[in-house]
Amino acid sequence: MDGAWWPRSRDLPSELSALADVLDPLWGRISRIAVDARHRPTLPPTILVNGHQVKVGWSTSEPDPHAILLLSHTAGRWNLLVIPPETAAASAARLMTAASADTGRP
Repeated sequence: MDGAWWPRSRDLPSELSALADVLDPLWGRISRIAVDARHRPTLPPTILVNGHQVKVGWSTSEPDPHAILLLSHTAGRWNLLVIPPETAAASAARLMTAASADTGRP
Protein backbone atom coordinates (compact mmCIF):
# COMPACT_ATOMS: atom_id res chain seq x y z
CA MET A 1 0.00 0.00 0.00
CA ASP A 2 1.19 3.46 -0.84
CA GLY A 3 -1.39 5.23 1.27
CA ALA A 4 -5.05 5.39 2.16
CA TRP A 5 -8.13 7.24 1.06
CA TRP A 6 -11.16 7.98 3.22
CA PRO A 7 -13.98 9.16 0.93
CA ARG A 8 -16.81 11.20 2.45
CA SER A 9 -19.58 9.16 0.80
CA ARG A 10 -20.25 6.03 -1.24
CA ASP A 11 -20.85 8.13 -4.39
CA LEU A 12 -17.68 6.75 -5.97
CA PRO A 13 -17.80 8.63 -9.30
CA SER A 14 -17.87 11.98 -7.48
CA GLU A 15 -15.44 10.89 -4.79
CA LEU A 16 -12.92 9.46 -7.29
CA SER A 17 -13.12 12.62 -9.37
CA ALA A 18 -12.46 14.79 -6.29
CA LEU A 19 -9.55 12.57 -5.22
CA ALA A 20 -7.98 12.59 -8.66
CA ASP A 21 -8.49 16.38 -9.01
CA VAL A 22 -6.24 16.85 -5.97
CA LEU A 23 -3.65 14.16 -6.77
CA ASP A 24 -3.35 14.82 -10.52
CA PRO A 25 -1.25 18.01 -10.23
CA LEU A 26 0.80 16.58 -7.35
CA TRP A 27 1.61 13.12 -8.74
CA GLY A 28 1.50 13.72 -12.46
CA ARG A 29 -1.39 13.39 -14.87
CA ILE A 30 -3.53 10.45 -13.78
CA SER A 31 -4.46 8.34 -16.79
CA ARG A 32 -6.33 5.40 -15.29
CA ILE A 33 -8.00 4.25 -12.10
CA ALA A 34 -8.56 0.55 -11.42
CA VAL A 35 -11.10 -0.67 -8.89
CA ASP A 36 -12.31 -4.07 -7.78
CA ALA A 37 -15.31 -5.05 -9.91
CA ARG A 38 -16.85 -7.20 -7.19
CA HIS A 39 -17.23 -4.26 -4.79
CA ARG A 40 -17.71 -1.34 -7.18
CA PRO A 41 -19.54 -2.56 -10.30
CA THR A 42 -21.45 0.65 -11.09
CA LEU A 43 -18.71 3.11 -11.96
CA PRO A 44 -18.71 4.90 -15.31
CA PRO A 45 -15.98 3.98 -17.84
CA THR A 46 -14.42 7.46 -17.48
CA ILE A 47 -14.46 10.34 -15.01
CA LEU A 48 -13.52 13.98 -15.51
CA VAL A 49 -10.32 15.03 -13.73
CA ASN A 50 -9.04 18.59 -14.03
CA GLY A 51 -10.56 18.94 -17.48
CA HIS A 52 -9.39 15.61 -18.95
CA GLN A 53 -10.99 12.18 -19.08
CA VAL A 54 -9.54 9.42 -16.93
CA LYS A 55 -10.36 5.80 -17.72
CA VAL A 56 -11.87 3.72 -14.94
CA GLY A 57 -11.15 0.02 -15.21
CA TRP A 58 -12.32 -2.98 -13.31
CA SER A 59 -10.17 -5.77 -12.04
CA THR A 60 -10.81 -8.98 -10.18
CA SER A 61 -7.14 -9.95 -10.01
CA GLU A 62 -5.83 -7.28 -7.63
CA PRO A 63 -4.93 -8.81 -4.27
CA ASP A 64 -6.99 -6.40 -2.14
CA PRO A 65 -10.62 -5.77 -3.08
CA HIS A 66 -10.64 -2.77 -0.72
CA ALA A 67 -8.01 -0.84 -2.62
CA ILE A 68 -7.84 1.30 -5.73
CA LEU A 69 -4.98 1.66 -8.16
CA LEU A 70 -4.11 5.02 -9.70
CA LEU A 71 -1.86 5.09 -12.78
CA SER A 72 0.13 7.98 -14.23
CA HIS A 73 2.30 7.90 -17.34
CA THR A 74 4.78 10.26 -15.70
CA ALA A 75 4.98 8.99 -12.13
CA GLY A 76 3.91 5.34 -12.05
CA ARG A 77 1.29 3.66 -9.91
CA TRP A 78 -0.15 4.00 -6.43
CA ASN A 79 -2.19 1.49 -4.47
CA LEU A 80 -4.52 3.14 -1.98
CA LEU A 81 -6.49 1.43 0.74
CA VAL A 82 -10.13 2.60 0.62
CA ILE A 83 -11.49 3.25 4.09
CA PRO A 84 -15.30 3.04 4.19
CA PRO A 85 -16.87 6.49 4.69
CA GLU A 86 -18.81 5.36 7.76
CA THR A 87 -15.60 4.41 9.61
CA ALA A 88 -15.12 6.25 12.91
CA ALA A 89 -12.52 9.03 12.76
CA ALA A 90 -10.14 7.40 15.25
CA SER A 91 -10.19 4.09 13.38
CA ALA A 92 -9.78 5.82 10.01
CA ALA A 93 -6.80 7.76 11.34
CA ARG A 94 -5.11 4.55 12.51
CA LEU A 95 -5.74 2.85 9.16
CA MET A 96 -4.47 5.85 7.21
CA THR A 97 -1.32 6.03 9.32
CA ALA A 98 -0.64 2.33 8.91
CA ALA A 99 -1.27 2.37 5.16
CA SER A 100 0.95 5.44 4.74
CA ALA A 101 3.93 3.99 6.62
CA ASP A 102 7.24 4.74 4.95
CA THR A 103 7.31 2.81 1.70
CA GLY A 104 10.36 4.53 0.29
CA ARG A 105 8.36 6.86 -1.97
CA PRO A 106 8.68 10.60 -1.47
